[in-house]
Amino acid sequence: MNDTLTPILSQFGLAGFVAWMWLSERRASATREKQIAETHDRLMQERRTLDAVLGALDRSTAAMTAVQEAQRSLAGAIDRLALPKPPP
Repeated sequence: MNDTLTPILSQFGLAGFVAWMWLSERRASATREKQIAETHDRLMQERRTLDAVLGALDRSTAAMTAVQEAQRSLAGAIDRLALPKPPP
């Protein structure tokens, strides 16, 4: 038998040992719950950050599309100006 369990069992008996085991489990459970809560909070913060990044990406994509359309329109106008005019 483990040396640390012998004094516990001899002083408090089996009921004391069961209570000690229950308290140990509750302590470990509380630690796990705290870790889960902290992890959840971090995930929610990362989600907000990801939402901000994705929003910026959407706006950037829309801006790039507008620039591309403007460049095509400008290139078409330049092409029309550069074409020789047919004689009257």
